[in-house]
Amino acid sequence: MWHKSQHQFVGFGFLRISDSGIANSLNWSAIRARHESFESYSTDHPDTGLLCMETPQETVVRYRRVLSEKPVLMEVYLEWYRRMKDLFAVSGPTIEIGTGHGLMAEVAPDLIASDVFPSPYTHLACDAMYLPFETGSVGNFAMLDVLHHIEQPVRAFAEFARCLKPGGRLVVAEPFLSPAARLLFKFHFERVDFTQELGGPGP
Repeated sequence: MWHKSQHQFVGFGFLRISDSGIANSLNWSAIRARHESFESYSTDHPDTGLLCMETPQETVVRYRRVLSEKPVLMEVYLEWYRRMKDLFAVSGPTIEIGTGHGLMAEVAPDLIASDVFPSPYTHLACDAMYLPFETGSVGNFAMLDVLHHIEQPVRAFAEFARCLKPGGRLVVAEPFLSPAARLLFKFHFERVDFTQELGGPGP
């Protein structure tokens, strides 16, 4: 349960940043440790949408290409991101968790895009359960369709709370698996397993 606090929860590897204030807020030893674990990342994950012999970097580039070929779906994503941006607290910086295809930067170009592996769309490779930011240094966290990918979401929530400034916000959008959504997800470019229970171990 998310308890009331000075932060707000709104539901709805590599640093390339010139801002020295942001750079100084990072825990560089944590970044290096996490990056070392990603060097041996397996590339054969057909059950999670990765093609055999396709790297995570290649996957997100392919997702971006697929989106560019589907203008209606692209506009749906952009509208979701606009609505999320409208909910950001005034103070920054804003960190996107699980940027994937990197589309949020189209509507929020000043955000810091992160994912669990470096890609053409990330500024930072990090794990939501072990964030490399100093306590009270982040204005907003944002993530779309990411929460269900986090292995220990409660730990991630604790990290978000630790890193947020007073009045900072966590803005999250997650899919609601209604009967209509189950039909629409059959046409989505990522495989969706409807048999898994919340918190289940998965395949």
